[in-house]
Amino acid sequence: MSRENKNKVLYFEYTIYKLIEWVKKNNPSLTHPESSFTKLKALKLLFFVAAVNSSKKSHILLDIFNNFYAMPYGPVESDIYNSILHKLTKYYNILDIGTQIKSNAERSVFYGLDNNVKKEIDKNIELLLEKNPKIIELPPYKLVDISHKWSVWINSMSIANILGKKSEHMTINEIIASSKFYE
Repeated sequence: MSRENKNKVLYFEYTIYKLIEWVKKNNPSLTHPESSFTKLKALKLLFFVAAVNSSKKSHILLDIFNNFYAMPYGPVESDIYNSILHKLTKYYNILDIGTQIKSNAERSVFYGLDNNVKKEIDKNIELLLEKNPKIIELPPYKLVDISHKWSVWINSMSIANILGKKSEHMTINEIIASSKFYE
């Protein structure tokens, strides 16, 4: 795995870590909040976190998570999907039935990552929660429904269907220009 992809996976795992932290904070009685993060849910939330604050002037997370494809269940970051599929994540097993902690994913394990990117992830999660405070708690199929409202997904899936394919690449500029929905 290239260094760039390795860091991309670690940034993804940091995003999952921060989302789990949010769930713990808001539902302290939950004993395993990570179990609600299925593969589908984690991939949808990654798309929303990466795209929520994107603009022509600033798209830090879309520069990192830069390989999104429109697929039947919404946008998917292909490199992250493949890392999950091939179990290349370091701290979490992200499964169809939920996420399991592989290794103690404490804040300290993410110290080597760029602080500006971590701050951007933190900021985007907060912005996403401002737009829809319940989005992290939604079941995966509701997140799929929301992602299907984005014009970038609609247009890309239309192209895929015309070409007889099951997916179509979505560029950073198309994601930035897309109408955005969070409910």
